[in-house]
Amino acid sequence: MKQKLVEVKGLSLFQGDTLVVSDINIDMHAGEMIYLVGKVGSGKTTLIRTLYGDLPIRSGDILVEGESVANLPKKHLPNHRRKMGIIFQDFHLLRDRNVYDNLDFVLAAVGWKDKQERKERIEAVLEQFTLLHKAHFFPSQLSGGEQQRVALARAVINDAKIILADEPTVHMDAASNRELMSLLSELCKAGKLVVVSTHN
Repeated sequence: MKQKLVEVKGLSLFQGDTLVVSDINIDMHAGEMIYLVGKVGSGKTTLIRTLYGDLPIRSGDILVEGESVANLPKKHLPNHRRKMGIIFQDFHLLRDRNVYDNLDFVLAAVGWKDKQERKERIEAVLEQFTLLHKAHFFPSQLSGGEQQRVALARAVINDAKIILADEPTVHMDAASNRELMSLLSELCKAGKLVVVSTHN
């Protein structure tokens, strides 16, 4: 039986004071790809942001590996987010750092102290996403598809069990879109829980 990683229990989502969706109940397991599909403003991004603790829970709860997000003390939020790799709509790459340094920043931030171990992990992930030859390029020197692959590499660099992808193909052409979805599918086959929000 696949491990349950996330349990959404009676969750209501709000945008400001407006109730968007109520009484959401979902079990999410390792090795699953779950799509959140709906038009703009239907609460997809709100749910993603609530999963990683960026928005407070007003009603209901989310359990991540059995731990309540609603009752999570603020000081435990960094540990909670380390369980997740997040792919944002607009990449969120650090524009003043090259690809290698974008990934190194993440590993250092989550506690990888050994520089050689970080280097080996970064090179392995860049190889996985066919980006090793772009390691010293800055985001502005990359195509939209390449930037999205870097964003995906950043999401998996810490070997998180849960990948959250918020409208990951919104700025991509059809070919890049297919490539990214294929990469996400491979992660899913490797046992990750992949949650993708999309209006497409």
